[in-house]
Amino acid sequence: MSSFRESLHNYWVLARFDRPIGTLILLWPALWALWLASDGKPDILVLTVITLGVIVMRAAGCVINDYADRDFDPHVERTKARPIAAGKIKPKFALIFFVVLCAIAFGLVATTPAYAGVSISGSGASFPAALIEGCKAPFATQSTAGDSYSYASSSSGTGQSNSDKSIGDFWMSDGAYTAATRRASLIHIPLVAAPIAVLYNFPTTKKPLQLSAATIAGIFGGTITRWNDPAIVADNNRTTTVTVYKKDRQGNPVKGKDGNLQVLRTQTVS
Repeated sequence: MSSFRESLHNYWVLARFDRPIGTLILLWPALWALWLASDGKPDILVLTVITLGVIVMRAAGCVINDYADRDFDPHVERTKARPIAAGKIKPKFALIFFVVLCAIAFGLVATTPAYAGVSISGSGASFPAALIEGCKAPFATQSTAGDSYSYASSSSGTGQSNSDKSIGDFWMSDGAYTAATRRASLIHIPLVAAPIAVLYNFPTTKKPLQLSAATIAGIFGGTITRWNDPAIVADNNRTTTVTVYKKDRQGNPVKGKDGNLQVLRTQTVS
């Protein structure tokens, strides 16, 4: 019985069960994410699987670490007393212990039910709409469970209002939402950063400077550094059509009943 207890103690130490600080460090972000994802009400089965899974896989990591360092640990003061380094556990038995721990972890994952594809919806600011729509195809391709999302582009005010009413799952706003009606569980995540206007200091010209998207990219990218660059010259020796859209009091473009932006007028700029 004494020999069994000693052997059990050696495996306990090998898995670092006597030093739980590592497990607690791993549990902290895992449980934090679980609580956020479940709005503070995690599923008991999922909570149990994640907790036990962290404990088991942390132990498996410690075991395989000592196995990999079995030729070095005996020569280091800090690690020479570890079970494998001290000869208390043979390397082959440590490897078997590692496989058993991994099998337990796999068994834990197997107990969780399969989830069908999830569809979420969002609404709000029109500014990030193009980016959100552009991410749809890659998202659908990478999602193996058939997950999907939809986004109704309108205005920051609509997104904030829908957030207050819990309409949808996520909302977009051009600025942080700090109104008194803001729900306490709302989490702000900076998602999109981009310029909405370009300012320039070119006092020698009296007419507006025309800069195409490619030219602006070149300026910010450092490939266009002079005002007489051929790309800028070409932009300002051509005729372009500018469309003026109707806007609401907040400065957001207004859509018609057909869902398209309402055009006030078009003008030619040369």
